[in-house]
Parts: sequence; C-alpha cells; structure tokens
Amino acid sequence: MSAEAPERTGTGLYIHAPFCRKICPYCDFTVFEPKTGQGKRFGARLVERIEEEGRTGRFGGRDFDSVYFGGGTPSLLAPRVIGEAIGAAKRAFGVRPGVEITLEANPESVNERRIGEWLEAGVNRVSVGVQALDRESLKWLGRTHDSGQGSAALRSLVRAGVPRVCADLIAGVPGQSEEAWTRAVRTVIDEGATHLSIYCLTVHTGTPLGDRVSDGEIEIDEEEQSDRYLQGARIAESRGLERYEVSSFSSPEHRSRHNATYWKGGDWLGLGPGACSHRDGVRWKESPRLVDHLRDGPVPAEVEVLSVGQRQLEAIMLGLRLSEGIDAERFESLGGGTLERIAPRALEELVGYGIVQRIGTGARRWRLHPDRTLLADAVAELFAREIPLA
Repeated sequence: MSAEAPERTGTGLYIHAPFCRKICPYCDFTVFEPKTGQGKRFGARLVERIEEEGRTGRFGGRDFDSVYFGGGTPSLLAPRVIGEAIGAAKRAFGVRPGVEITLEANPESVNERRIGEWLEAGVNRVSVGVQALDRESLKWLGRTHDSGQGSAALRSLVRAGVPRVCADLIAGVPGQSEEAWTRAVRTVIDEGATHLSIYCLTVHTGTPLGDRVSDGEIEIDEEEQSDRYLQGARIAESRGLERYEVSSFSSPEHRSRHNATYWKGGDWLGLGPGACSHRDGVRWKESPRLVDHLRDGPVPAEVEVLSVGQRQLEAIMLGLRLSEGIDAERFESLGGGTLERIAPRALEELVGYGIVQRIGTGARRWRLHPDRTLLADAVAELFAREIPLA
C-alpha cells in the first residue's frame, strides 16, 4: 500500500439473533420473544444461509476480520449453533488470522459451562449487557438480571480466560444516584472488563418508553445524562481505558475491530431479521419478518445504491465519533473532492470556534476537539446542510 493510499478497512460478518426472553421497554431493535422450535429452526437456517452466501460470491475475495453475534440475545442460541455458524463462515469466506469473534450476552445467561462451550466454538470476545448494577435502575430498565449478576458475569468470563471481556452501561437512567452510577463504572472495570461502552438512554418512538415520554409520564433529563456520561468517561480514562469513539473506551489492543468496520466505511455482510449489509456503496437490509428467516428460500431485502453525497455524509457522521477523526485520504477516495471543497462554510465556522481541528502530518485528519465529543450529532447536521445527497 502506498503512502498516499487510504488505510485498509476491515470486512465483517454480522449475525442478528432476534430472540429475547423479555423485550426491554427502551429497545427498538428487531426482536421477538421466542416460541417453541423457533430458535432451533433459526439456527439451522442461519448455517445454511452462510453457506449459500459463500456460494453467491458477493463477498468473494474478501478476508473477514470479524464475526459479530448481536441481537436480541445471541447467548440464547445453543452453543452448538454458534460453533456451526462460525465453522460455516470460515468455510464460506476467507478469514484473517486472529479473526475477532464477538458474542453479546445477558448476565443471567453467563455460567461456567456456557463460557467453556463458547470458547470451544471459537468465540474470543464477549460483550455483556450489564447496563446498571443497582436494583432500582435495573427494574426501571426492565432488565431480567439482578444487581449481582452483572459483575458476577464479568468475573466468570475473566476467570475462564476469555481474551476480551466487554461491558455495556447506560448513562442517565432516571432516578439513578450519582453514587450508584460511578460505582457501576468502577466496578465493571475492576472486575476485568477490557472494553467499556457507555450509552446515553435514548428514547425511540413506538417503544413503551417512547410512549410514556410522549404522554408526559416520564421526563428524560438530557443535562443529567451528559453529566453522567462525562463522569463515566473520566473514570474510565483514569483507569487506563482510552476513549477511541464517543461511546467506546479500551486500551488500543482491545478496540472493537467489528465496529471499526462500520465507523470507517468498510464492508460487511449482515444476516438475520432487519440486518443490514454494505459493499462498495450498495446497502441492503433484510426483511424484519421472522418468518422469512425460518423458511427455505431467499430472504427478501431492500436495496439502496448510495450516492456520493450520502457516502460523504456518512463518512463525516461516523468519522466525527472517532478520536482519530475523519481520514482525509479515505474521504477523498469516495469521489467529489475534499472536505474543504464540499463543505467550506461549515468547516470554517467549526474550526473557527475550535470545535473541529486538523490533526496529523499534513493535516490529513479532521476530528472533534476532545472536549466537544457530545456535539458530534449537532456538528454532523451542520455539514449535512452543505452536502447534496442526490
């Protein structure tokens, strides 16, 4: 690769396991409470579909850097199915040495036997949906685990030798005390989490939480959310976990390779209800209907060919979330010119206010000032006003 070429982005496989024993009131993902036999049938079709994708050649010639089981609750899948899916992926596609294989898990599904089976299947990274460690917040969030199971799950994974252990926490749960929040952040790190994600509680239209907010029954304090997020970020960084993306903290060797594929404009194959895929500026989204993923035959999908403007805007929106910022070489490779040329007014204003800054030799990257991380969405909106999407 020449010095002028943009750095290589990864290629990933995303598997959406759509089942949850209980659907959380804030969740807007495509999820279902499983009925008898559905999990087994979904797993069988999943393995068949991976093999079918290998034969289509849509991702031929690509070595996969990552496999990610998301959801839903992927840990509800039988470990045998997880292993068969990983094996099918390795046969159907090339995989790079040291491929990252992530499984999302709820704390109550983590035990010594299952951890051993996951490791045997090939999983080398487990992301635990801790969300909170105090009883009141867990009840408010509608979670099915108790205040002790979150930390116990992390402890068990570390003790079993899982190479990468990740924890998710939600900042700004109404009624959660500052002491309960900061204790949760410290505890998951002390239990051995090598990666921490801090998400602000998001209200989605059409969810039970969204309905309660729109009815005025619940009020979300966005200022308190921001304060909690910043508190958590300071604690994480003081414990050696660097913020490398707005919501993500880890040491450099434990950064999420799979998520970097999304953030840096790479290509990925997504399988499962509502899963999206992307390759070379073409995006397709699979049917959200569970029945389409249980029966034989092709799964319907909506296909979208992205314009240069759409790809540029997405590169800006996602790049601004990264501490390393927007890679100018990669951005220019999309076509349409430099960031300075396509959005001069927004860039001049943001640089003038010290919100966006140039970094790197020859100013080859643009990033948010580290103290302006929470402005990422607002800054992206300014750029969107200047970039033609058609």
